[in-house]
Amino acid sequence: MEEYRIGNQVFLGENQPYLRPYLCRGEFSKAKIILAGINPATPIYPSELPLQEYCKLLQDYYSFMAYYKAYRKRENKPVLSRTRQGILSFVQWVEQELEVGVIESDICTYPTKSIKELNEVDSKFQKAGRELFWEMLCKSNANCLIIYGAMAFRGFLKLQEEKGEIIKEKNQDNEKLKEMKIEELGAKSPLFSIWIGKREIFVYAVRHFMYHGKTGASFGDLKRKLLQSYIKHI
Repeated sequence: MEEYRIGNQVFLGENQPYLRPYLCRGEFSKAKIILAGINPATPIYPSELPLQEYCKLLQDYYSFMAYYKAYRKRENKPVLSRTRQGILSFVQWVEQELEVGVIESDICTYPTKSIKELNEVDSKFQKAGRELFWEMLCKSNANCLIIYGAMAFRGFLKLQEEKGEIIKEKNQDNEKLKEMKIEELGAKSPLFSIWIGKREIFVYAVRHFMYHGKTGASFGDLKRKLLQSYIKHI
């Protein structure tokens, strides 16, 4: 499978931040797990970086992280957010214990500094952000999608309903799923699977990774399930 190329699809206009479809420490085509939140929290604008430089940055994980840390330092914030710390810790665990790569993404790839700002973004840009996630998901070779946070999970259900033909379980009750607490969703995960072509993707929903910390002790159930189902699901 060819690598997924990032290009003009991330550009929405001179006054809009670039979309951010994914980050990946290894080869995109070889990653088996996608980790998805609600949306990126570091908006980068065309006035800050030309399109070609931005695309190049996204496809070099460590260069992006250096840019990200410098950006947060300029904003007088800790160089790593709690969420980023949790993601880094979990990705390292996956690479060591499961020996597969992880794609880091978001259900809506439109970046904002806060959820409040995301809610105020024009719906056409929010939809463009979801569509780019879907494009990335289709281009990937992942068989496991881990969605963190209740809002992100509801966002995925919205996207799934827009792409309804890929639902596997015909008796899946999205309205019931929307009402469940994230802890209950996590306990029942994997919740269902979806099909993209001949590829089956198992869907998990868990607590937000800002609660993961350095050790991820509270995410033990997820890790146990991944270890136990690795051969079968991935």
